[in-house]
Amino acid sequence: MKRTLLNLKIAFGSLGNFKLRTALATLGVFFGTLSLVVVGNLSDSLALKTEQEIANLGNNLIIVVSGQIRRHGPNTPLISRATNLTLADAEAIANSLPAAARVSPSGFKAFPVRRGSTVLKAIAVNGVTPDFSEVRNFEIAEGSPITEEDDRLQRKVALIGRTTVEKLFGEENPVGKTILIWRVPCQIIGVMTEKGADIAGNDQDNQLFVPLKTFLRNFVNK
Repeated sequence: MKRTLLNLKIAFGSLGNFKLRTALATLGVFFGTLSLVVVGNLSDSLALKTEQEIANLGNNLIIVVSGQIRRHGPNTPLISRATNLTLADAEAIANSLPAAARVSPSGFKAFPVRRGSTVLKAIAVNGVTPDFSEVRNFEIAEGSPITEEDDRLQRKVALIGRTTVEKLFGEENPVGKTILIWRVPCQIIGVMTEKGADIAGNDQDNQLFVPLKTFLRNFVNK
């Protein structure tokens, strides 16, 4: 016991004789520990944010995009050249994957959108099936969703994102109003719930959704 007390006395005496060095060493340990805690918390936050963004796209989701893989020479990387997927392809995929809960084909193209004197030069217009909101985790904040009948009859109706609402209508309720997508008049039937940016930083609230068959008839090859 006496030996232990003596060792402690010598140790504290040494600390007292080198106050500056002791203070710096203590701060070094403190900030080293703090750095580990901060990095750990940042890693947890990043993982949580990534999980949230993936969930934003839709849970248990596989997205199939059209393309053709080619190799130009033995040492060159693979490149992709766009081709077209059809509704028949979507049906074939659904038939070959019985374990898939849903198969929801969609199309996409950017068009100018006009309301009165306000023109937005390039807004993403998506042709979707009625079940897209469930598959892609989009919800309707107000108004009505796209229905099977809307798609079958190729009705010129649209769902609109919150950012696009603000650009075209400000604080005005857009439901029931008509906008011009390219040269096609479409009535807004619903407003989407805010989603924010996706993983790539694209604003998911700055887009429109129309029935897929309406999209194929009026906006493909335009």
